[in-house]
Amino acid sequence: ALFGFYLDVEHSYVLYCAAVLTTVLITCCAAREKVIKSAPPILCSELVAAYSIDAVAYPDFFWVFVTRTFYYMGLSIQAFVLFMLRDVQKVADPKYTTSMLAMVGQLAALLVAVPSGRLSDRLGRKPLVYA
Repeated sequence: ALFGFYLDVEHSYVLYCAAVLTTVLITCCAAREKVIKSAPPILCSELVAAYSIDAVAYPDFFWVFVTRTFYYMGLSIQAFVLFMLRDVQKVADPKYTTSMLAMVGQLAALLVAVPSGRLSDRLGRKPLVYA
């Protein structure tokens, strides 16, 4: 991200590609792996079990997983807000509007986080997570 302030975009990509190529070459030359001649086949049921979360056995982990998933979905959508404002909403200054939306979101998070933390200390964590 810092390179964007000092280099043109084209030069940043060249530098990025050089860094990736260098680290890949170092990894390929330095890392030694055991050769596995044969491995047991992976069953579909094992694959499903590996990526399943038992909400009854691990409710805390389940809720952390669900809330983090929604949080990161929101973050991933944020990358496209500029284009939606520019192309769909036809906002006059989409960069400024995107910046303002991001700041308003951060301010709202700050205003909610501090009282929620105090309330969580008083009532306990779970009632607030479930609410």
